[in-house]
Amino acid sequence: YTDGWHGFTCASALIGCIIGSAVSGYMASNWGRKKSLIFAGIMFFISALGSMVPEFLFFEHGVPTYPLLIAFNIYRVIGGVGVG
Repeated sequence: YTDGWHGFTCASALIGCIIGSAVSGYMASNWGRKKSLIFAGIMFFISALGSMVPEFLFFEHGVPTYPLLIAFNIYRVIGGVGVG
């Protein structure tokens, strides 16, 4: 894989943080703080499962492919949304 993909993988959680912080005020106003925190916890849980074993739903275990890398980055973005 390239240096660009490596950089994007490192930054993907920060992209999720930007998205999460952009919608967190709206969610807290309309859903309330408790439901927003529950949503953030669910995002953390999904991200933890996907980051631990990104192949667990859709891919063959142990075979590195570009779609697997994209799935891993999506799980990192989801975790960033939870942080935001």
